[in-house]
Amino acid sequence: MSDIMELDKQTKRALNIFVLIFGAFIIFIFVREYFVGYDESVKRILAKDYIRRVDSVYVNKEEHNFRYVAYSGGKKTILEFEYKKGDSLVKKKGDSIEYVYRKNKIILNNKLEILRFYLSKK
Repeated sequence: MSDIMELDKQTKRALNIFVLIFGAFIIFIFVREYFVGYDESVKRILAKDYIRRVDSVYVNKEEHNFRYVAYSGGKKTILEFEYKKGDSLVKKKGDSIEYVYRKNKIILNNKLEILRFYLSKK
């Protein structure tokens, strides 16, 4: 008795078509990300405009123990920069620099450098 299940011709053909379509979709996503992903990320960074205050920095056990930051407006994001509780953040539209006001100093956080750092890890 054979442990391998035999498939009829119609089922094999349908399975092959599914695999081809799924593979083409995956290849399309990779090619698109390779050629236009960086440009879209840059546009998204430059389009952001916000003023926020850091309420807390914490380890999120529900998200694989990644460090998260909670802002005064209730928004929570993964920690990409070493923010501290009480930091004020200002990012203007068209600028890649986020200004971090901490006590009596201003720290410049270049969002494009962070993007390039993450892309160089791939």
